[in-house]
Formats: sequence, C-alpha cells, structure tokens
Amino acid sequence: MFPKIVAIKDPILENKKGYGGGTVNSIALTPDKKYIVAGFGSPKNAIGVYNIETGECLWETEEQKSQILGVAVTPDMTRIISDAYHDPSTMVWDFKTGERIWTSEKALGGANSILITKSGTHAITDYGLDIKMWDLETGKCVRTFKGYPGSSSQMKFYLQKLRTKGHHASVNSIALTPDESRLISGSDDSTVKIWDFKTGKCLRTLFFQGELFFKWNETHTEKWKYPESKVDGYRADPYYNIEGFVLMVDLYELRNVTYKPILKTYETSEVTLLAREGEAIIEWNGHLKAVTSVVVTPDGKQIISGSEDGTAQVWDLATGQCQHVFLVDSTGINHILGLSPDGTRLFSFAYGAWVWDLQTKELEVAFKTIATACSVINRNQVVTGHCDGTILKWTLVEG
Repeated sequence: MFPKIVAIKDPILENKKGYGGGTVNSIALTPDKKYIVAGFGSPKNAIGVYNIETGECLWETEEQKSQILGVAVTPDMTRIISDAYHDPSTMVWDFKTGERIWTSEKALGGANSILITKSGTHAITDYGLDIKMWDLETGKCVRTFKGYPGSSSQMKFYLQKLRTKGHHASVNSIALTPDESRLISGSDDSTVKIWDFKTGKCLRTLFFQGELFFKWNETHTEKWKYPESKVDGYRADPYYNIEGFVLMVDLYELRNVTYKPILKTYETSEVTLLAREGEAIIEWNGHLKAVTSVVVTPDGKQIISGSEDGTAQVWDLATGQCQHVFLVDSTGINHILGLSPDGTRLFSFAYGAWVWDLQTKELEVAFKTIATACSVINRNQVVTGHCDGTILKWTLVEG
C-alpha cells in the first residue's frame, strides 16, 4: 500500500496552441527558487524565464537556429548559459533582460547537461564523448575530461583494462559533488564514471557486473556471467553485438518484448522479472542500458544514476559499491532523476513518476505523467517539463 500522499498538479506554462509547443528539453531553478529557466526544442527553439508561483513570463527569446538542449543559471543570477543543437552552440544571456552577452565561436557539442561552478566563473558541459570546462568570461575551454573513441575490437576488453579511461559513447548527464572535488558522468555506454575535477582524470568506472539465468522450459536453460563468460566483450555501441558475443542489450530487447518488471524496490541484488514463457533472475550491479541521469546527494557520499534499463541505482561514491536498486518502468525512454535539497526524497520520471524515501527506500507515491525535464524545488515540490511545451509544478500533500 502506498502512503497517503498525493501529487497536486499546477500549470506554470500551458500550451494553449496544442501541438507545436516545443519539447521542454531542460529546466533550471534559480538560486532564490522564484524562477525557472526552460530550454525548448523544435519548433519553438527558444529560452524562457517564468515565475514559479504565478507563471508570469519574465522574457522569452526569439526562435533560435536549432533546439535548445541545456540551460543553467549562475549563482548570482546575473547570467543564463544555454547550449543548442547546432551552431552557434553555447550562448550566455543577461538574466534580467534576456540580452545575449556572447556566443561561442565554436559549437560546444550540443550539451544535454550544463553545470556552473560555485564561483560562477566556469561552466561544465558534456561534449559528445568528452566533458569540457569553459571560462565564462572568455568562452575558452580550460579543461577536458576526455572520452575514449575506439573501434569495436578495441573495446572488447574495455572493462578489464581501461576502467580509468573516459566514455566511449555520448555523455548524457553530469553532476558535481558539493565540494567540487569530483565530477560524475553517465553515458550511452551504460556506465557511470567518477572524475577528479581538478585534474580531469577518470578515477573509477561503475559498470555492469552480474549473473543472468534464463529458464525457458524444463530442458532449455542459459546462464551468463558478466564479465567472465561469453559476454566477456564490450559494445562500442549499446545497440549492437561485438564479434558474435551475446551482450546485455539482448536482455533489454527480450525484456522489452517479453518481460514485465515488478514495480517495487529490492533490499538485495537479486531481482525477479516475470515472463510469459519462463523466468529470468538477475543478480547485478550496474546498468544494462544507457545512463540518462546522474545526481549526487547533498552530503557528497552517494551517487544515484537513472537508466533506460528501468532502474535507479544508489552507489557509494568512495567505494563504488552499489547500495540499492529502485525499479521503475523506463525501458526505451530517458529516465530523469531529481533529488530534494535535503537529500531525503528521490524523484524519478520515465513512463510515469515515482517518489522514493531515500532513508527507508520506500515508494511514497506514484502518479501518471511523462516528463522530459525536471527540477526539484524542495522536499514536497518539483517542476517538470513535457513534450508539448507544458511546464507543471507538482506539490506532494497528505491525502
């Protein structure tokens, strides 16, 4: 039974024109928590600033050359940083007036995530396989967290020998620890990486390790252990096999068609999925599909990663050990995470919304919505963006 908590929906921005509002690709909350900044996709291709309580629009840009992917606000609320899909890519705007201050001479990669340092002097963006740090005054790159481009054959023993190298598929999400000593990244290569923020060195890779047992009928069983057995390869692209190896993507495809996950959390690493023709048992740490969202707890001790594999996983940052697995319905869709400022609640958005108590690991409430972006105001309030251009504020109350 769910606790008696309900989510009340209030619109901040309604799409009164119907189709064509432009997907809300990103939402950034201002430090004073009075405004949100939203980046819109096609056909709107714009940036807007809105009052959280009234929905009043402070300003909106004109339509840009391509969709806006990431947005961020400086700590002093004087500037907004945005990144677009095509040139000119990264732009800096005056927060009060909406005037463009500068545009990068070179595209910064169409960043999905943008972080601003506490000093407000630098921005960190994902840049394809790389992550880059930019001086906001000069627009120059001052540090690169380098990816590891390579062929499928070079990637075969990636996990065994190259765990301290960068990502080999596009980076989707980045997060900084509160003391800004570590940078966390999640990628299409299904891994989470921990970086030394000062040096740009990759310190640790959090990846899938586990055992799969399929029982199709009384005579046909298969058991795969990763990474020691026949899946001892690594995909350069998460959708393809390497040299005939059967990889974890096959489990995803099978599950997408055949299996239906049980919606609950698990205290151990053993998860049972119900199937139409048998049973699959997974014992694992790490993700089976693209990691689309990463957050860090306010005490800097834990990482939480969300993936298209239908899980949100809690990791000990110091040891790299997986401490807990939350299971949701997110197969084939971006799994977006938000963390309350006090670190007590996890908001998870995919094919629906789930709110978890991080201390008890209990599901507090679930409700129907499909969000494309989110930003958490406080323990009881979260703002979500949607594919039709709508922006909503959700308030959790006792029912």
